[in-house]
Amino acid sequence: MAALYARIPKIECRQKCQDFCGAIVQLGAFTEAERLNIERAMKAVDIVRAAGASPLACSALDRNGRCAIYAERPAICRLFGVVEGMTCPHGCEPERLLSHAEMSEILNALSAIAGPGRFAAAKKTLASATREELIKHISESLLRDADL
Repeated sequence: MAALYARIPKIECRQKCQDFCGAIVQLGAFTEAERLNIERAMKAVDIVRAAGASPLACSALDRNGRCAIYAERPAICRLFGVVEGMTCPHGCEPERLLSHAEMSEILNALSAIAGPGRFAAAKKTLASATREELIKHISESLLRDADL
C-alpha cells in the first residue's frame, strides 16, 4: 500500500476541507487492504467530536474538524485535492495533478490487494435501489458503526 500511496502527489493541506469529509469511515468507503489500518488507527485515538457534529461527517474528524487518523487516512481522502476536477476549493496546490486514469489505477491496485471493501460491494448490490432503500442502508451503516 505504501508504494501506491507514494504515487499520490503531496499537497500542503490547510486543514479547511472538512466540509467535504463525508461518512467515509462509517460507511467503509475504503478498500479491504486499508480497513485494518483504519480500524487500528480509530481505536488508538480518543476522538472528541464537535458539539452538534452531523452523523454524516466523517467519524475521524475531531472537534476542530481535523482528521485524527491523518497518517492512516484512506486513499479517497489522500486523493482529494490532487485529481483533475477534484481540486481543493481552499487553494491548496499539489505537486502535480493526477489524471482520472492515474487515480483509477491506484484505486484498482488497492482493491486488487484484498478486495474493494464493503462500500463498493454495497454500491453494486444497491445499484438499482430505491431512494428509501438507500436511506435505510446508509442509516443502518451509520448506526452499526457508530463506535468507529
